[in-house]
Amino acid sequence: MKSILIIGLGRFGRHLCRKFMSLKNEVMIVDRDEAAVTALADEATSAQIADCTDENALRALGVKNFDLCFVCIGSDFASSLLITSMLKDMGAARVVAKASQDIHAKLLLRNGAEIYRVEESVQRVLEIYGMSGINVFAIPSLILINFSADGHNYSKSVRVRGTINNMERLNRLNALCRDICGGVLDFEQATRELHEIEHCPLYPRWASYLAYGAAAFFFTLFWGGTAWDAAAALVAGLTAKLAVNVAAKCRTNLFFSNVVAGCFLAVVPILCHTFYPAYFQFDKIIIGTIMLLVPVAIANVIRDVLAGDTLTALTKFTEVLIIGLGIAIGIAIPMSLLKALFAAIG
Repeated sequence: MKSILIIGLGRFGRHLCRKFMSLKNEVMIVDRDEAAVTALADEATSAQIADCTDENALRALGVKNFDLCFVCIGSDFASSLLITSMLKDMGAARVVAKASQDIHAKLLLRNGAEIYRVEESVQRVLEIYGMSGINVFAIPSLILINFSADGHNYSKSVRVRGTINNMERLNRLNALCRDICGGVLDFEQATRELHEIEHCPLYPRWASYLAYGAAAFFFTLFWGGTAWDAAAALVAGLTAKLAVNVAAKCRTNLFFSNVVAGCFLAVVPILCHTFYPAYFQFDKIIIGTIMLLVPVAIANVIRDVLAGDTLTALTKFTEVLIIGLGIAIGIAIPMSLLKALFAAIG
């Protein structure tokens, strides 16, 4: 049987309490919210109402007597860091801290920022908040951060999944970083703003469809297509957007989602050129609509090479090749099927 201290009674803290009690351990729960403590008091060995950011209140708990201390207030990074540091200073045997909010870097990477900008932003923000010995390493799918605070070394790794290109979020994140470095925002204000950016809605669905259709229309005109070609490309752009949305809902991988998008994208120009060859130019329509799926990462690859981030550039270049291969296979599928159909009929 072990003695467990749980600080913070959010959903995770409550779950830990019940789990460790079911395993016949002694559990003390602590929170500054009286209602939260009262609601769970009957399920724990002992309960205390206390603000653990107060050193005296934390010391009064007798942290040395616990085999394991959990800090379950990940929504407040500053408080979590402070309590964790004090627990170690007071001789706690083992401390586990939960962080529910990934910092600035994760959002930057998710929304299409260059690697060097991510690393520089994290470095500057941590310096502003008094951290030292800072090392930041980032690749498109992972961020590693090491820093020192209050005489202790800390490490954090953040897994980044599902990157998109959202210029609005990037703009707000860059503005937030400038405000932090300029002393405009304190930690609490910056945390609230970061939370708002993380949960701000994406572009409205109608705007996304309109953008896809309009982009296909004007790209086709740019590459020398006629008004008829551009109109067909507009419809093809809408079908491509529909395919992208369906693939996103099904949570398909990067390769398969581009295969699906390529299939949908190619159907309209193939049909238009097959039945009305005098009005529609297949190559112009395809070129105009393919531009919708060309990854923005191509530009980031070049910038990463120039910045000396060879590993990141190779990773993104591989991603670009996978996207290109998926688009090519997707377009080839309806073309091959139509060719086989005509051969069978003929």
